[in-house]
Amino acid sequence: LITQLENFNVISNVIYLLNTEEVREEEAVANVISLLYQEYRPVRLFVLGQLSNVCYSYLYINNQSAIYGRDELEKHRNQREYNKQLAVGVKTVLMIFKQCLESADDEELDGWVELLCAVIIPLHKAPISEFSIFDDALGKISVTFCEKYFLSFVYIFQGLLRYWPVTSSKKEQLFLHRIGPLLDTADEDLWEFRDKTQCEYHAVFTVIASRVVDAVANYQHAHYATAEKVFDMLADDTLQRFVDIYGGRDCWLRLYKSLH
Repeated sequence: LITQLENFNVISNVIYLLNTEEVREEEAVANVISLLYQEYRPVRLFVLGQLSNVCYSYLYINNQSAIYGRDELEKHRNQREYNKQLAVGVKTVLMIFKQCLESADDEELDGWVELLCAVIIPLHKAPISEFSIFDDALGKISVTFCEKYFLSFVYIFQGLLRYWPVTSSKKEQLFLHRIGPLLDTADEDLWEFRDKTQCEYHAVFTVIASRVVDAVANYQHAHYATAEKVFDMLADDTLQRFVDIYGGRDCWLRLYKSLH
């Protein structure tokens, strides 16, 4: 059947079926799309493009409709509920992306890195009520990217800093939780140096280390759950070494003072 799919309209219709409200049907459609990508190479770019449109619609088209006009959204009684439905669709797409990425060939990685920077990383700017819906799927595909392409964790760290939350302690906790798994997966040769200035990306890593400590050091504004999350994270040897290198003595002193 797959070898007969010369008409891309058929694939578009299959992807459209992701709009179903039946969980089992959604899972079945997701499996079919993943199978299409894995077994039929001519449709790979088309599949990724169609799935990317789901994320683009969530990030840009829906937001523009909310700002410039509500004609298309009046049929939805509750805008927040509609946004959450879109976020559920994004979660499904991220799960499909992960399955496809795992089967991608090395020569296709350039396109995947472009998708990471243009589609996946901007999802971090979603409001917490929607971000929490697909956060787990976003974290898993981020780790998969690190396994497939060695610089992915640098790009993701840059994205985290760009969209770092300043008013939502819950979202900040989710961002902080992302750091450890990425470091555990990343190639240590890219960040573990005796002198941090020898690292090409030391500017990014220094800010990341500071954000970890600032989550506790700014105790007048820090949420207790955020501080608790940071101390749990610092039990990890890899993160301790990272903070040693890029935070140094100053970061540890700030962390110590915040406890008193």
